[in-house]
Amino acid sequence: MVALPTVFLVFYSLKSVRATCLMSTAGQGATTLTAEHGAAQVPISIILLVLWECLGITGVFGLLMVRATVIFGIVVPGLGAVVLLTTIAALSAIAAWLIYRRQFLGWAISLGKYLFSVASWAVTLWHIDLIDLYRKMGFTEQQLQSMNQLPHLQSVVIVFTFAVFVAYLILILYTKKYFTRAGTGTA
Repeated sequence: MVALPTVFLVFYSLKSVRATCLMSTAGQGATTLTAEHGAAQVPISIILLVLWECLGITGVFGLLMVRATVIFGIVVPGLGAVVLLTTIAALSAIAAWLIYRRQFLGWAISLGKYLFSVASWAVTLWHIDLIDLYRKMGFTEQQLQSMNQLPHLQSVVIVFTFAVFVAYLILILYTKKYFTRAGTGTA
């Protein structure tokens, strides 16, 4: 709640970001950026996909609260969870970098991570109740009792997760038009 707003504040306070925003509002936008920096303007959908992948990098920090993760209905504790989440974070970082550079491999990694996540989540929900899952992950009985007091917790979690998966899929499929298999963007 503090780190992300701080990052945004620092980023948007940079002189170069301010100059870029002022150039865009003055109508000079992409032509000035291309002429001065030799870089093409990056579409908003690509930036959103890069930011989404950057959020995947932060997933490893979830281990600070819960010392386990779940994959295909299996709770992976300790070192296994660290290795798994670090691998996913590394894939997210690679995908973000490649997507920003408009290389098809980055898009393919993002789609692969998406398909893997959806399959894992579906198998997990098919085999395990969420409260049982949280119990296996090491949540305390007090936390579990608090969750049991919310009558529709499982439904809300499932609907929210489904909405996030749909939004992510739409973004991935929409950005496909900016990539070719050769690796260069096709604006």
